Amino acid sequence: MENLSDILKRAGELQDKMQRVQGELDRQTVVGDAGGGLVKIEMNGRHDVINVTIDDLLMDDREVLEDLVAGAINDAVRRVDALSQEKLTDLTRGLNIPLPSNWP
Repeated sequence: MENLSDILKRAGELQDKMQRVQGELDRQTVVGDAGGGLVKIEMNGRHDVINVTIDDLLMDDREVLEDLVAGAINDAVRRVDALSQEKLTDLTRGLNIPLPSNWP
């Protein structure tokens, strides 16, 4: 059985690893798209939009363009969330601890 100092040491190590993983996620990017790639949104792990690409075909139809931009942003957010979940699962594999509900 572990003593309290061992448990605290492991908790500190886990916290350090979580901070490193969060830093890695912040630097990674994903691309969400809509309309078969007519609109692409590049987003980092902090959900900041880095780049927007819109095909020229959409420039004359504002309503469709607006819908596709929203769809591409939503796709990018889902991809960031999936990447975050994957990293967190890898980090906590084998540990029997509850995860924070607000983890990315």
